[in-house]
Amino acid sequence: MRGRQRGRLLFSIALAACHLHFTSGAARGQTTGSIEGRVTDPTGAPLPGVTVLATSPSLQGTRTVVTGRDGSYRIPAVPPGNYRIEARLEGFRTVWKNAVVSLDATATGDLALPLAAQERVVVSGDAPLVDTTSATSGTNYTSRIIAGLPVQRNYADIVRSNPGVSADRGETQERSLALSISGATSAENQWLIDGVNTTNVLKGIQGKALNNEFIQEVEVKTGGYQAEYGRALGGIVNVITKSGGNEFRGDAFLYYDSESLRARQIVTEEDSPSGMRLTPSERRDFGADLGGFVLEDRLWFFLAYDRVETPGTASRYFSNSEVSSSMLFPRDQADNLYSAKLTWNVGNTATLVATVFADPSRITGAARVGTAFGLISSPE
Repeated sequence: MRGRQRGRLLFSIALAACHLHFTSGAARGQTTGSIEGRVTDPTGAPLPGVTVLATSPSLQGTRTVVTGRDGSYRIPAVPPGNYRIEARLEGFRTVWKNAVVSLDATATGDLALPLAAQERVVVSGDAPLVDTTSATSGTNYTSRIIAGLPVQRNYADIVRSNPGVSADRGETQERSLALSISGATSAENQWLIDGVNTTNVLKGIQGKALNNEFIQEVEVKTGGYQAEYGRALGGIVNVITKSGGNEFRGDAFLYYDSESLRARQIVTEEDSPSGMRLTPSERRDFGADLGGFVLEDRLWFFLAYDRVETPGTASRYFSNSEVSSSMLFPRDQADNLYSAKLTWNVGNTATLVATVFADPSRITGAARVGTAFGLISSPE
């Protein structure tokens, strides 16, 4: 039996409406972070009117704000990354410190300005990793962390590293992962990519297949998350894809796996599996990505493509009166994963982001075996 099934083509375009200072928290919180702090004099008294500048390789240009009466400042809607925060006021020394902004988190950058007895003093240090402004529990995983861990070719596999996450026996539609977060089933989580809700509309499971090369950061919220996320009884998996920068950077990658490199799967009747066993003879995974700028500090781009080919066969776990388990049905699958992003610096406090990501899949052969033969297809 041969058939052809057109796989899911979920095409999502997100226009993050100008991250202005009055942009709603729901639009900001899912794709950016923020920096806040307080500037004081040597006695600890607040200093109003201090110019605070934030720069980062992840940020186009420089964000500039001025402290208020109580010496406090806030820089909202900035991309996750490493930042340098600098404070300037006439009559005082200029000081700066480092801060790390995580996805949907607030970094604290308090600064104390000494009197201008010398030309310049530098204060350097990383901001604490704990966001004291939020009661949300969970973990952030950057692309650097993901690259150093033995994870599958699916960004969702890093979620297993978070406490309170385990696998369940929910449906995966052969490409996603069934993950239980804080005791909820895999159908009770919410999946966000670049601010777009990509939860599977039919099954409530992971709805997009993106590989790790496309991902900048993955945030796992296991509890106490804000009302803006809602519509979830389990956890929130919040993802942002990579952006370009003022330098051109790219990668090419190739992964290969074959049946001879895998341990032989042994299934007994005590395991009680139902339906079909899918056995790919090999897996070929290759692609490339490139990021850079069209206009420095004004317009950035990022492009990525990944081709995944898994030729193989399908067979029954156990024979029945119609079909023997020794019968092999050809089944070939090819996935074309791609992502693209444009980041436009409209002004000092305004950024427009357009992102596209998709995962069309094509299955040829025993895509779904009819119930007329007493067979119901299911993933291995």
